[in-house]
Amino acid sequence: MNLYTTTLQETPVGPLEVTVADDGVRAIRFGPDDWRRIDLGDVLIEQPDHPLIVETVRQLEEYFAGDRTDFDLPLAPEGSQFQKQAWMALRMASRLAGSATPTRPAPSAQPTAAIRSGSSSRAIG
Repeated sequence: MNLYTTTLQETPVGPLEVTVADDGVRAIRFGPDDWRRIDLGDVLIEQPDHPLIVETVRQLEEYFAGDRTDFDLPLAPEGSQFQKQAWMALRMASRLAGSATPTRPAPSAQPTAAIRSGSSSRAIG
């Protein structure tokens, strides 16, 4: 599977590398330390005009400008089964927290409770 990438040098949080596959955003990595720490494979094709990269960059720019709080992008992260469960639990907790109103507080969301991994325990925060 091909992975397409581009680097945004000027963002409020420093340089970001956006990497996508045809089926969704694979990673947004922060700076060179993250680029070395998180291995996405050997073949990354620099293609800033890939349609999903263009849309991801647009939404990130809107977010940094204060014009966006939610993202509407297909996600295609790669990881272990535990990582995928953790990411799903964090997304659900975020949605629950976002459902709060002044008259109805958000339900308590404990991402770790949603992950059943036998007797193992890991930090997911």
